[in-house]
Amino acid sequence: MVGNVPTRTAMFAGKDFSSRILESNGYQRSCAREGVAGFCSGLPEALVTTPFQVVKVRMQSKELVQFYRNDFDCLVKVLSEEGTMALFTGLSTTVIRNSVWNGIYFGAIAKLSDWSGPGPDGLAGEIQNLVTGLCAGIVATLFDAPLDVVKSRIQESRPTARRTLPATLIELSREGGIPALYKGFVPKAWRMGIGGAVGFVTFEFVHRRLEKAMSGAPDLGAVPDSITTKDEYETCLGQLSFRDGLPDDDTVQKVYDNLDRSRGVSAFLDMVPLASLEAMRRGLVENGMDAANKVMIFETLMDCSSLFLTGNTDTVYATGLLNLQRDGPTVIEMPPSVGPCTVDDAFFRFVTDMGGPGPDRGAGGKYLILPPGYKGSTPEGYYIATSPTYTNWFVGRGFLREGKPDHAAAEWRDKLKVYPLSASGNPPKMEYLNISGRVMNTIHANDFSFFEEVNAVIQYEPIDFLEPELRGNLAAIGIMKGKPFQPDERMKALLTEAAVIGNATSRAISFAPRDKPEIYENSEWQSLFQGGDYHWLSHGGAGGRNKDARTRFFYVATVNSAAMILKMVGVGSQYAMASRDSEHKYLDGAKTYTLTLPPNVPAKDFWSLVVYDTQTRSMLKTKQLFPSRNSVAHAAEIKQSPDGSTTVWFAPSAPPGHEGNWIQTVPGKMWFLLLRLYGPLEPWFDKTWRPGEIVEVVEPEDFVEASVLVWTLVAPELPSCLRSLEAPPVHSVEVCEEELSGDVYATG
Repeated sequence: MVGNVPTRTAMFAGKDFSSRILESNGYQRSCAREGVAGFCSGLPEALVTTPFQVVKVRMQSKELVQFYRNDFDCLVKVLSEEGTMALFTGLSTTVIRNSVWNGIYFGAIAKLSDWSGPGPDGLAGEIQNLVTGLCAGIVATLFDAPLDVVKSRIQESRPTARRTLPATLIELSREGGIPALYKGFVPKAWRMGIGGAVGFVTFEFVHRRLEKAMSGAPDLGAVPDSITTKDEYETCLGQLSFRDGLPDDDTVQKVYDNLDRSRGVSAFLDMVPLASLEAMRRGLVENGMDAANKVMIFETLMDCSSLFLTGNTDTVYATGLLNLQRDGPTVIEMPPSVGPCTVDDAFFRFVTDMGGPGPDRGAGGKYLILPPGYKGSTPEGYYIATSPTYTNWFVGRGFLREGKPDHAAAEWRDKLKVYPLSASGNPPKMEYLNISGRVMNTIHANDFSFFEEVNAVIQYEPIDFLEPELRGNLAAIGIMKGKPFQPDERMKALLTEAAVIGNATSRAISFAPRDKPEIYENSEWQSLFQGGDYHWLSHGGAGGRNKDARTRFFYVATVNSAAMILKMVGVGSQYAMASRDSEHKYLDGAKTYTLTLPPNVPAKDFWSLVVYDTQTRSMLKTKQLFPSRNSVAHAAEIKQSPDGSTTVWFAPSAPPGHEGNWIQTVPGKMWFLLLRLYGPLEPWFDKTWRPGEIVEVVEPEDFVEASVLVWTLVAPELPSCLRSLEAPPVHSVEVCEEELSGDVYATG
């Protein structure tokens, strides 16, 4: 007791003193720093502890205890007979032993504390410190034990038998080998572990209270560890370092780079709808759409020449731009019974539907689109909608008649009118631009220029067309109305990286969503319009805005319409997207797949399948030009099975006998598919009708190899050309397909 108290005092005081010196020289708290500080504490501890150790060892030695009556007598005789230096016998060994033990002990405490995190207040925190001290003490003793044995052998010697550390180490090794150096290790480890635990807890407890008492400040209560900042953290940004909560220069730079990059990523994800509409505007303007009275029509349908997000090959598009700042309130005269039409603003927000889903219910009529903040009067006889932005895009889809676009194209040309309200007395002559087959791009960028697209919209549109939260994030990366967007080299590099990360995130959200919006259980068919709200509000607004769902939709699609979320049996259209096969693998353009649509597809007008490029999210560019099949335009070519189902093939070349049911794919290109139902019927909404999954077709040679076992079991029922176990020529398999029963072929 007499020796242990000053010994532990010297150890903890020496370590604390060394830690403060290292900290004042810029070394932040770490396992290494605490280990060095502990190592340095070995010297003061040894100076205090060695005299007590000499007396203790003499009294415990069977050979020497006979010379002394008690501890005090031993101390007096050693001083009188051997001199003061005899009390420091083995000092060098003790210094080494204590330094090693202390260094490992305090280093282990630091590492264990980092692993376990800040301890709770009260008794639970003291228990955590107790366990930490116990573990650190045992670990330190594992490395220190040989030195302790050597020290004890040296200190039990009489003056006539002086020993050095190397000589004693060799002597012990010769006597009993390595085990001799770990004599009594288990009890020693427990003793040192328990001592380390008690010492650590006691030191921390007393140290905290002494600091309070000596500060002269009133006891204001303990500061919870949960609100403090440690000196070091290991993060994905690297090491973050603090001095009493203040970040060093390197940490400041790291966190600001991360903040700007993160805001750039958030801006990318939030602004996908805005950039997409801006890219649409630019693409249309570059191809002649520079006035309200100019309308583009895909008179012979859209093919894969044009880059439009998931455009279809099944309807006659008529599209145009409204510039409400230039033209003021603008009129759209909608023809009757052509097809649905939608107006969206510059952030791809819904403004109004026209045609069947709109208030005219397919009868046609005049629509008046008012600019933001309009205060003037409005005439009667119009369906009126106010847009929050100056730029607006409208698109109409004319349905085919007998599989041909002629009627719809003529209806758009003859009856669709667009003009400023101010010119309603003498509207300018309409100009209709046929752009079928036109090579053009309407898709937003995925690199730094994405932010330039966004900035162009911010500069043109009214300041309040975006909510302050979104405007604030854009301003933080340098995009602010009335100010030039001129990022320096550092910010441009960060935003370039942010675009890469934002694009990667958009692709993950689109093609590998975490909240998989399955239409059917255990299916790869997914809904693009997730959440059932065209404002993208979750759970009626209680869950806020589902930003991932919004990003996903606008990264692969266009047109935001209230009608898309409504159950309108026999009206409008419904969509399902698939980008993986039945084995949950992405669709590969080099492979062959089939998709079977069960009988009685629930579409009053027609159904359609279109293949898209995963890079551009536009139609896959193939020699087919129209990478699609639909039940109207291809009615004469598509073959149905006897049960009324339809199997569509996807492959680089047409499978013999299935040319009319084939959509071409491209080796080296991945693809995804959209199923559209025009005039969806009740079985679609109640899910009693369900499309099959996309299934990879086993190539003939693989088919033969994989079916050997089946053939041996059912050979008597197979046609003669397949009874041999030798692989037949490819054409033999094709011929025999017709002979095989459905069950046997499916098994194979």
